[in-house]
Amino acid sequence: MQLSQSENKGGLGHILFVDDEINILKSLRRAFMQANLNLFIASNPEEAFDVLRQDSIDLIVSDYKMPGMNGLQFLQEIKNKYPSIIRVMLSGYVDNATVLKALTSGLVTTFFSKPWDNKVLIAKINHLLQLKKRLNNKYLLELFHSIQHLPSIPTLYQEFLDAIHREANYKELAGIVNKDVSIATEILRISNSAYFGGGRTASVEQAIMILGINIVKDIVITLSLFKDKPLSGIQYHYFNQVLKHSSLVNFYMPKVYKILFEKPLNTQFTSVGITHDIGKIILLQYFPERYNAILQHQKQEEGMGFYESEIALGYRYSTHTEIGAYLLDLWNFPQVSIEAALFHHSPEKGGLLYPDTLMALLLTNAFVNGKWNDEDDAADAFQATGYQVDDKELRESIIKIRKELSRERDYQLGQSVTGGR
Repeated sequence: MQLSQSENKGGLGHILFVDDEINILKSLRRAFMQANLNLFIASNPEEAFDVLRQDSIDLIVSDYKMPGMNGLQFLQEIKNKYPSIIRVMLSGYVDNATVLKALTSGLVTTFFSKPWDNKVLIAKINHLLQLKKRLNNKYLLELFHSIQHLPSIPTLYQEFLDAIHREANYKELAGIVNKDVSIATEILRISNSAYFGGGRTASVEQAIMILGINIVKDIVITLSLFKDKPLSGIQYHYFNQVLKHSSLVNFYMPKVYKILFEKPLNTQFTSVGITHDIGKIILLQYFPERYNAILQHQKQEEGMGFYESEIALGYRYSTHTEIGAYLLDLWNFPQVSIEAALFHHSPEKGGLLYPDTLMALLLTNAFVNGKWNDEDDAADAFQATGYQVDDKELRESIIKIRKELSRERDYQLGQSVTGGR
């Protein structure tokens, strides 16, 4: 069953709904009738593949419980055959563990429960399509096309990810990490640093326990990136600055989230800080002259950050944020990681799938960069978010975090130019 293309404007893209309940499809068709989309519908995966053979689809929304093939199996085939299509699930029959696994593995971009809110569903789907359009702008594509060999997902990272999915124990995970001495050494260094308790472990297995599997996973991919294209001495210095900045942001982000929302950060999101600046590593590897020019501009313009310098130099549509988000999207990272990379300097006012997580990241990034002169400035920034935060507890937390940051070895709060800003 297919909706005539002439009934919709199709400006944002082509969307395909797959559900075995005809009444659900009719409801979705009515809901999206006025949307700026080209809408297709199918009552089973076989019909959906017929549509895909005839038309170019940008986004698929699938039910979970369908005869013959469930929604996850269907979307796995879509991922294998049409990796560029955005995959969304709309269902009322999936348990939380299955949803989390699908989200964090990159199989599904986001999940909506039945019954759904039409306005929310339309807004979120529009956001996903706009995000895809933003990551396919000509400036960004030209930049990546200029790279002879586009960075592929590292083999060691894929092996580590596969081990996580089959629920391997810490010893096996450590064995994978130990295949690369430099990565194992760096993970030990990070786990022994002051902000993780300043321990003295020489065991990668113990380091994984200290840091957590999700954090180590994203450290592995960050460190693996420069294996195919080694960095020079000064580049490696900047790389370490980026990694240290990202580690600090990742460590303090759950604390900032707890201050804002009085609840813990979702455990599946506790490593988004590690990869939020991954675009800088691509710049360092493939465009070192541009990276150096940005740093020089920072030095000349007092108080200007790395991102602001990129904008000033004419890279508005291909900053490190777009570069990082493009790569994470290419590698099928979860949507929360893509949003963190893309919007940690310029969050959208609405439409984000994970606005609370992004707000915590935004504030933590500013914290670590030393953008606030004192507790009053920091407290004002938190209060300006519009979230209800107890002022006394807020200031106590801010003082504690600032003290911890100031004690961190080799880290100077408020330095004018760093690889992490």
